[in-house]
Amino acid sequence: MLEETYEAILKVVMFADKGIPIFIIGFSLGGNFTLRIARLHSQSKNKIKQLKECIAISPAIHPKDATILMDQKFIIGKYFLKKWKQSILKNRNIFLL
Repeated sequence: MLEETYEAILKVVMFADKGIPIFIIGFSLGGNFTLRIARLHSQSKNKIKQLKECIAISPAIHPKDATILMDQKFIIGKYFLKKWKQSILKNRNIFLL
């Protein structure tokens, strides 16, 4: 999935104005994904030409470990489960309408 996303970014950038810098920004698990895209970019021969910055905000460095720890704390686990359910319902309503 990471490689597919990287290829999609390359395709989207082809349509962008050549003078416009590209920023990849992610929060939480998106921050983790941003870091992995940045690593792939640094190792790739096919660079994202206009990539200016990759910004990871509160990335989950070890997502599995973070999930296990959150589930062990009742209040935090309950909070994230509630937020996750709200997010799923919101997306369902957006995409089913």
